Order: sequence, then structure tokens, then C-alpha cells
Amino acid sequence: MNQVLASPAMLDFRSSLNNEAHFQVLLCETIRELCKKPHVAARDPSSLLDITHPILIALLDANLLYPRFQPFPRLTIVSTLHRRLLLSFCDNQYRQLSGRERVEYNVNLWLQ
Repeated sequence: MNQVLASPAMLDFRSSLNNEAHFQVLLCETIRELCKKPHVAARDPSSLLDITHPILIALLDANLLYPRFQPFPRLTIVSTLHRRLLLSFCDNQYRQLSGRERVEYNVNLWLQ
């Protein structure tokens, strides 16, 4: 995850947000949503080349997500182990928040 968090796309994304809690919500809830599904389908193969979402770009750059083209274009998490590690990372991030940060996290999650 250090590679994901240090990617240029993620650094730009993090600096553009209002606060750290908002960043944590977007990062972890995007990861949780990705992990719920076996894949994220793309409209067509060329749309996989036009990804602009900074979290997806960072996960692709760190080789935690990879594109598949057959039988249809999609992004897939590398393995079940990586899926569990990503979820554990999010759970651990939430556990490390102070009481006030958890309230901010939950409010940002609710407002999404």
C-alpha cells in the first residue's frame, strides 16, 4: 500500500481534498467496493486505457489491479489474498483513527 499511497496520482488526489478523513473515506470505501465485486466491468476495451480515477490508477500502478480483456473488458484484483489484504488495510486504517477522526470519517461516509 505504500506504493499506492506514494503514487503521483494519489498524492495529487490527497492534496486536492478538504481533509484527511475525506481522503480516508474515499480510499477505503473505494477499495471496499472493489473487493465486494469479482471485477469492475468496462464499457469497451479502449475505456480501460482512459481511466482517470486516481485510486484505480494507483492500484493498477502497484499491480494490485490488472486489466483483463476476454471475454469482456474489466479490472480485477490480482488474487483472493490481495483482496483480503486490501480489506485488512482499510479495517486497520479505521481502527487507528481517534474518536474525533472516526466521527469525521463516518460523517464523510454518510455525506457521500
